Amino acid sequence: MFTFANPFLLWAFPILALPWIFRRRREDQIQRVDFPLIRFLLEAKEKDFINPQLQELLLLILRTLLLAMILLALAGPRWQTSGAGARLWSWLPFASALQQQIAVIDSSYSMGYDDGDAQWMPRANDAWNNVKQSLGGLALRTYRWDAASVGASAAAALNPLSRAEIDLLFEETPTANGASSIDLFASLRSQLNSGERIVIITDGQRLPWQSLLDGPVPPSSVPPCIVAVVGTEPAVNLWCDIDAISLPPWGVAGWESFTGYTGAIGWQETVNGGLTVTRVDADEDVLQNDVSFPGNTSGVQRVPFSFTASAGDLVAIKTNEETYASQWRIQIEPDDPLPIDNQLEFQVPIQTQFNIVLAADETAPSSSLAVLRASVKPDDTQTGPIQIHYAPTSLEALSPDDDWLVLNPAWRTEWSAAETSLVIEFAKQGGAVLVMTGGEVPQGAWAEFLGELGWEWLPENTEAQAGSITVSSIETLGDALSVWPKSAWDDWTPKQHGALTRSEAQPTTAYEYGAATAHSLAGFTLGQGRIWLLNAPLSTNQGALLSPLFPALMWELAKDAARVTRQENWTPPQRRFESDLTMLTQDERQQLQARYGIEFVDLDSINDALGKMQGGFDLRIVLIFICLLLALLESWLANRLASL
Repeated sequence: MFTFANPFLLWAFPILALPWIFRRRREDQIQRVDFPLIRFLLEAKEKDFINPQLQELLLLILRTLLLAMILLALAGPRWQTSGAGARLWSWLPFASALQQQIAVIDSSYSMGYDDGDAQWMPRANDAWNNVKQSLGGLALRTYRWDAASVGASAAAALNPLSRAEIDLLFEETPTANGASSIDLFASLRSQLNSGERIVIITDGQRLPWQSLLDGPVPPSSVPPCIVAVVGTEPAVNLWCDIDAISLPPWGVAGWESFTGYTGAIGWQETVNGGLTVTRVDADEDVLQNDVSFPGNTSGVQRVPFSFTASAGDLVAIKTNEETYASQWRIQIEPDDPLPIDNQLEFQVPIQTQFNIVLAADETAPSSSLAVLRASVKPDDTQTGPIQIHYAPTSLEALSPDDDWLVLNPAWRTEWSAAETSLVIEFAKQGGAVLVMTGGEVPQGAWAEFLGELGWEWLPENTEAQAGSITVSSIETLGDALSVWPKSAWDDWTPKQHGALTRSEAQPTTAYEYGAATAHSLAGFTLGQGRIWLLNAPLSTNQGALLSPLFPALMWELAKDAARVTRQENWTPPQRRFESDLTMLTQDERQQLQARYGIEFVDLDSINDALGKMQGGFDLRIVLIFICLLLALLESWLANRLASL
């Protein structure tokens, strides 16, 4: 049958009568006068040529046909059929370029599964050969399906693979992460013609289809497709992932903690393995753990691990004294049919120089100053890049080379409006500032300084009790602090409660105080920099100063300051979601077919499904070619009549 891309243009065909109407009116208005000499010349010409009136009629017919072909080409006609009729036009020259279907080959790294008889990529190659044989008369636009191609630009058009690229795809072991089916369909939307179906060759994992199973996704956004499943069960796999508790840039402070997990799926019995964390550049193992993976359980089993390294271990020094980051490797054993995810390598960013300015007298006796100094720069030969400078009387010496300014009313009682202006200007130029209130209302210019920053003290309520602190993990700093147990914050309740009231405030730790919300740590962006306010009791009489969380908080705040001032970017290793080889169940396949028209087949039934696929011939190219021929013929005939 014929289908049209723009059928509404067919309503414009009545305009084909206009040339005939105008021609009749023009003939009625012309009065011909036959002079004897002209009549004699015309009679002589007519002996050699076709009747001019017949030629004019032929010219009018050509122009009408040309206009009709243009309108028909704009309407986008296409011959659509199925089965053997899909190759009806294949005998025409260049027909294969006009009869097209779409094939998609899953190229995510799980397709490299190799368990002896269960080799998924060779099975995918067999499915691809069946597709080519069943759709031999049609041209196949073939695309790869992984995060490197689809996930990078979900709504952008994909580039089809050449024959050489397809052959190479089946020869190499895939390494890219998978992408969701929603991203795939969004990328293929512009390439898909009306009535066409997509052929997808994939392993049949649940992961890419999870968004469709969870819904609600409109059925109109999912084109009809045939999914050839080459994955087999039972499938077993073992892999490792990493999360960073202590977030980049590393090397700023004393100790850096890493956490992650090993995942296992499909084991029929308990499996004993090992986890090794190695510093590659030093060829040194920093962690070796025995790991036991429980068997006979449904779903994915995750076994957590963690290790801690000093800042000095993160930084390696070359012979020419150039500082660079260490390379780390995590290895999980035993090997399994998908060994690509048994090993994880990464490199951490470091700071080669980080300057902290303390608005304090280095020689003044202050417990909070001593604890902070020991927290950010421990007495160790491998202390990282931190350099501490002091500003006992004035902040006029602040420079763009300074990364972090730390203020505390207990370190210097004198404050002035001029120093307030210096702090604000320092932040606007890209510096990071930490203001520690000590949990008490300061006096004089210090109170005015806090008010200008947007800090407001809450009214004292003797009947209210401060609730437990909650940590917001919206920002990078919050992600780092959220791993601490809630009990670690119990000693951080100040005497006087307050909150940052600026509209752009970003509270990291907060708690309920009566009907109000109080902030323990909150910040805001100012110009190119950032200002943090810490409202906590910092004295030896209360536990916050001596809490193990205090140095961790200082380290993470220093790193947040480094992110602001040095713009260090770190891309952590991507999560290994593709390693979860949980397959779609039969019920889930039926659910996807009933909701979206997705037909799942295996290698034995793929040929029957492909035989029902629709094929067609796009007539627009042919019509454009006819238009060119008609235009040339019309031009020749018009010039011939003009010469009479």
